[in-house]
Amino acid sequence: MIDLPKQLIFGNANEVLALLMTAENDANIDLSAVDYCDSAGVAALVRAKALRKKAGKQITYQFPQKQLLDLAKFVKVDKLLFS
Repeated sequence: MIDLPKQLIFGNANEVLALLMTAENDANIDLSAVDYCDSAGVAALVRAKALRKKAGKQITYQFPQKQLLDLAKFVKVDKLLFS
C-alpha cells in the first residue's frame, strides 16, 4: 500500500512520482486522503500512469476528492486518470 501525502504539489511532485513507480504490478491507489493537488501533482499522476503502462504495469487511481477531480476535468485528463 502506498501512502501519498495530503498535498500533491510542485514541491513534492517528483517524490510522488517515484513513490507511485514503486507500486505493485497492478496497483490501486487510494486518493481519498489527498486534500489538495496542483497541476504538478496532476502531471505526476499522469506521468506515473504513462510510465507504468510503458513498462507493462497498470495503475488505477480511486476515490479522488472533489478538488482533484475538478482540476483533472479542467485540464482534460479526468478520463485518463479515473476511467
